[in-house]
Amino acid sequence: MECQIGLGRHYPSNMQLFRSFYEAKVALELGKYESNHHSVRHFEDIGIARLLSNVHNDLLHEYYEATLGELILLDEENDDFYMVTLEAAFYNHNGDINQTAEQL
Repeated sequence: MECQIGLGRHYPSNMQLFRSFYEAKVALELGKYESNHHSVRHFEDIGIARLLSNVHNDLLHEYYEATLGELILLDEENDDFYMVTLEAAFYNHNGDINQTAEQL
């Protein structure tokens, strides 16, 4: 059995609990597009992808397939080289070139 948990940010008022719930839901939804599937996803760790949280999920999936679909197929033939590079650049380091180069 597989279990995944989404965590939103902490807010000082229980009146803002809905925001934390929404963020947890977004963390789970956007986590579907990661190549490394973690069982716990934090909204704060999503980085720049948070901007996509207001875009409808079907549109994200269509864009993902159109832009990364062929890359993913190539990647399967090349031992995940391309996706590891892309993930290092845009996911782990929020597009920071210096940190990406250091990791790679």
